[in-house]
Amino acid sequence: MLADIWLTTSINSFAFQYSWLNILGIFLATYLPFILVAIFIILGFKNVRDSLSLKAGMPFRWLMLFEGFLAGFWGFFVAGVIGFLWNRPRPFVLGDVRSIVAHAASPAFPSTHASIFFALSTIVFLYNRKAGIWFFIASVIMSLARVFCGLHWFSDILAGMGIGIFIGLIVYYFPRRLFHIQ
Repeated sequence: MLADIWLTTSINSFAFQYSWLNILGIFLATYLPFILVAIFIILGFKNVRDSLSLKAGMPFRWLMLFEGFLAGFWGFFVAGVIGFLWNRPRPFVLGDVRSIVAHAASPAFPSTHASIFFALSTIVFLYNRKAGIWFFIASVIMSLARVFCGLHWFSDILAGMGIGIFIGLIVYYFPRRLFHIQ
């Protein structure tokens, strides 16, 4: 618990130090998720185009997009249920950090953003390793920016990361095992 508080306050201590850093933190915490979704959709349509040239069956053309949105939905849902059951206050609510982004005082644990985007990153990684690594890097940066902005504890991010990766793996591998999809 002390390590969590120390890590969170250490990352957040840079808030309000430099205006350019505040702007960057707000951008990464608030707008990077939209950019990642747009890039995911573009990659999904590229995957559809590539699978058309391989004469893939119709259901498999849209599989990456379907699995990505399904994993994101389940990441959102699972994090929401856990947050409902374990209502941990956000750091700015307790006054432990300074928030630079206006946000509702909804439950902090686990980070819904982290669970959604790590689930999405896992799906992308399983289809395209290089793009997946960049998605994971962007998800880490976005998640740390949310700690910087005072919206989450560091442990919220770690829990969301674990949930997201686990859900991404289940969404990708479970149907393949169940229906013997290659």
